[in-house]
Amino acid sequence: ILYGLRRDFREILLFSSLDFKEDSLGKLQTVAVEQGLPIKWLYMGTASGIFVSYPGKGGYPPEYDPRKRPWYKEALAKKDVSWGAPYFDIQGQGIVLPCTHNLRGDQDKALGVVAFDVTLDFLVRELMNRTDSKREDVLEKCILDPEGCVLISSKQLKGNNQKAKLTDSALDLKPDA
Repeated sequence: ILYGLRRDFREILLFSSLDFKEDSLGKLQTVAVEQGLPIKWLYMGTASGIFVSYPGKGGYPPEYDPRKRPWYKEALAKKDVSWGAPYFDIQGQGIVLPCTHNLRGDQDKALGVVAFDVTLDFLVRELMNRTDSKREDVLEKCILDPEGCVLISSKQLKGNNQKAKLTDSALDLKPDA
């Protein structure tokens, strides 16, 4: 069943392009290879601990269990698609912001979580630092959750390219005082 998701995952990845047009699939494949796309990869963790990602990638330590990851645990508590707390990606993408959705079966039984990551680099470069919104009197731009807590800050881009160790907690972000 999970193997059958590959086409859906591929389309979601390619169609995340900011320049998406219905007839541009060939162009999107070139953009994905040469420049990258907003969504770096899509993935799913099942309630039994199976993990799949698209595009496929290796390098996960043997102790990797998606059910212990912040994105998985947070999504189980939510009903709808939601942005999770940012964390350092163990594959070297720096800080990523996960978008998650829990999958439920009969009698609301948890089946797993499907998610994708957007990098902090992309958010800051393409969305938070657009030239039409640059102002010298703005020191920092933040994306807040519904409670007003900082999810992502433009100042976090410094030193964001580090490779992270496997940890089961998200980043605790606070704006500069």
